[in-house]
Amino acid sequence: EALGARRVVVISHRLWGQIFDRDPQVIGKKITLENAGRHSYEIIGVMPEGFRQPAADVWVSCAHMPQWPARRGGAQLLVVARLKPGVSLARAQAELNTIQARIHSEYGHLEQKGQYLAMGSQTHLQPLLETTVSNVRPSLFIFSGAVALVLLIACANVANLLLSRALSRQREVAVRTALGASRWRIVRQLLCESVLLALVGGIAGTLLAYGGTRLVVQFSAGSIPRIDLVQIDWRVLLFTLAVSLGTGFIFGLAPAWQSSKADLNEALKEGGGRVSGGLAHQRLRSLFTVAQVALALMLLIGAGLLMRSFHRLQAVETGFDTEELLTVDVTMTGASYDQPAKRRIFLQQLMDNLRAVPGVQAVCAVSMIPDRGSGWPTEYARTDRPMAPLAQRPQVGVRVVTPDYLKTYGIRLLRGREFTESDATAAGRVLLVNQAFADAVYPGEDPVGKQLDCGGRAEIIGIVANVKNTGLTGETRPEIYGTYQQWPFQSVFLTVRAASNPQSLAPVITEQVRLLNPDQPLIYFRTIQNYLDEATARPRFRSLVIGVFALVALMLASVGIYGVMAYAVAQRTNEIGIRMALGAQRTDVLHLVIRQGMQLTLIGVALGLAGSLALSRVLEAHLFAISTTDTTTFLGVALLLTFVALAACFIPALRAMRVNPMVALRNE
Repeated sequence: EALGARRVVVISHRLWGQIFDRDPQVIGKKITLENAGRHSYEIIGVMPEGFRQPAADVWVSCAHMPQWPARRGGAQLLVVARLKPGVSLARAQAELNTIQARIHSEYGHLEQKGQYLAMGSQTHLQPLLETTVSNVRPSLFIFSGAVALVLLIACANVANLLLSRALSRQREVAVRTALGASRWRIVRQLLCESVLLALVGGIAGTLLAYGGTRLVVQFSAGSIPRIDLVQIDWRVLLFTLAVSLGTGFIFGLAPAWQSSKADLNEALKEGGGRVSGGLAHQRLRSLFTVAQVALALMLLIGAGLLMRSFHRLQAVETGFDTEELLTVDVTMTGASYDQPAKRRIFLQQLMDNLRAVPGVQAVCAVSMIPDRGSGWPTEYARTDRPMAPLAQRPQVGVRVVTPDYLKTYGIRLLRGREFTESDATAAGRVLLVNQAFADAVYPGEDPVGKQLDCGGRAEIIGIVANVKNTGLTGETRPEIYGTYQQWPFQSVFLTVRAASNPQSLAPVITEQVRLLNPDQPLIYFRTIQNYLDEATARPRFRSLVIGVFALVALMLASVGIYGVMAYAVAQRTNEIGIRMALGAQRTDVLHLVIRQGMQLTLIGVALGLAGSLALSRVLEAHLFAISTTDTTTFLGVALLLTFVALAACFIPALRAMRVNPMVALRNE
């Protein structure tokens, strides 16, 4: 089948469902493909659902595809191999490099003729899984770190509340001890209670995770590969059980141990249940409160840095107008376009027809949309200087466009003129260059009117403004533009600027194409904004997830501070009543409670700032146009957390102000 005349294909599960309605008799049916001419292919198989390496809908033999360029520099194919059992990746790469070095030695002389070797004398092997997930692994580590911080904050919160609650049980613990209960028995009982509480929380969290997983998949916007396969399985449940048991035991141990050390004489006194605890209790509660604030601040600062970075990424000037642009991939192959002139005629007729459609403001075709790269790499040389051999010349990206490209994309022409319909094949070749190319190749000179050798001599007729041709975060590379009439590529992106709602023009474009050629395929109707959203999908998703975790941490920290201060006020009711009976004013009580809470908060803020300075280095690779020590973010987040903590302390302080001294002292 690979070498013979029989043409066969394997189709994807998606195509089987969409085109053939999951027909079980699909094997043996024929489909027609436009590759090297119109040919009929027999379907011999359907891939299983979820297969995605490589991502495609139809697989054909290379023997039946168009002939590759006859040069040893072609990089049209991705090579995938399975290692033999017991063979390491390093050994396979060493063996492959031996073979490649031999090939390079035998054919290296072709480099002098411009037929470059694609891999030189060395190769690089990488696990397929690594190529799939390597780019997203740092983000997943950040997510894991954020989850760990939230878990620690929640555990510190619960441990603090358990410790505070243990004070009210001092009399109970003392009675049990007096009746003969051992200290280990008391600790074991309290640990069982905390572990049970953690298990209930783990079950509730697991139920929430079912809905949360769907939200994560929905909002990921394709920023995490294979995220649609994520599900809650037995491994997740086992991990949740282990975390619940572990956190319940570890963070319940300190309150249980402190509670088991109750002073029998003090605890059994009348009113002993209203004491605020010993020095060890107070220190432990303060430690948990400070830890909550510090951890919450670290997470909030990380979220703030990522959000500010994403905001600056969105504000990047692309160099072209991204609004109301619709693109579609038009690939012109087969017998209908076996000559460049046929492609020119078809594309010109299509654009002329679309310009007459109401709602269409401009139409053009381009070999590569602006932010997908700097164009087809091509060797070049200035003709007004001695030209180096082809193999030693620098390369520049060539983007092939039709007239009206600048108008359609809203790109400024800085000097000279743009392409016109009169720039025909028979005329002299002409080029546009971007400002980056002019600065790099003609520093201090005006390149308009000068000539370049790039596969033939061509005159530079104009300079256009730079656009972000390597993504929003990349530097603009030098680039030249060729006219489609002189560079008739087989595949172009037809781009239409609409007055409004560009997606509504997709049926119109399809209709106009079918009128000219019913068999012409159209691939991927997408707006330019879709492409830009795709480029920012990962930082957007990362900022969203970390932001949600930071809000949860902020709420947990504020609730924890409020709970501790409220309990402290309740335990110190008698003390407050005595102070007020001795002449303390209500404002004095207010200041007393707030000062106690804010002292712990400020210590936590100081520790959190120090920890953030260290951990922010982890985010450095994920930040754009912002420092890891951004003063605005650090100070803003610290003030926010301090204000929230102040509000959390203020409510218990108001309650303390309303204490009636007579009621408080009645039982003394």
